Amino acid sequence: MLSHVIRAQSYDDSGKLATVGEYTIVRRKKVGSGEIFIGRSMTEGIPYLVAQIDYHRAPEVVYINHHLLVPNYDEAMSCYQRMIRETAKETAREIQWGYLNGEENAVALTTFTDRDCCPVHRSESIEGKIVAIQLEPSRFAFTHSAYQLVLVEGGAGATGERGWTFRGICLATMERKIWRRTEVLGVLRHDSIPLWAMLRLQEIRRCGIDGNPSDDTGGAEVYV
Repeated sequence: MLSHVIRAQSYDDSGKLATVGEYTIVRRKKVGSGEIFIGRSMTEGIPYLVAQIDYHRAPEVVYINHHLLVPNYDEAMSCYQRMIRETAKETAREIQWGYLNGEENAVALTTFTDRDCCPVHRSESIEGKIVAIQLEPSRFAFTHSAYQLVLVEGGAGATGERGWTFRGICLATMERKIWRRTEVLGVLRHDSIPLWAMLRLQEIRRCGIDGNPSDDTGGAEVYV
């Protein structure tokens, strides 16, 4: 039985996931904040694995959200294409946010670049600030610029210590996840923060993401 949490995996020289368990990835597509792939095994009883994975929840751990084991490549391709379509629709719904009404609150499709950010040295703290994540990090890619914006909560990578990872809240999905410091473009400039992100930040300060208000997520220092 395939576990939903896979710790037995390997990466290629470019940092891309190469194997999951006994399955070698032979085809892949980045969708939303994760990836969909076909894996092939020469030793498992069912040779093909089609899966949707999420890299964000913990460093170097693959979380499988959905998976299918199929007996042949044709069926694997059919499942793969269907999973891409369904995930793309789900991603589109995530970025609509029904409670944000009016065009002025719409999510812009403009990609955030280093021009929108204040550069930060590796030794500087980014805790409590909104940062922009690179659109093409080494382990995954975002297909919408909204996924670039993260409110940093903590971790050694946030405070400028020796660690490389930090915890944060993705403002697009309101989920707590893990990022690498090397994926950060910089701290988002005040005049680059879109209205929808401001509203999300206010919601986090008022209610938290679990219904409990929090005083240590954000603050005036977000707006540098």
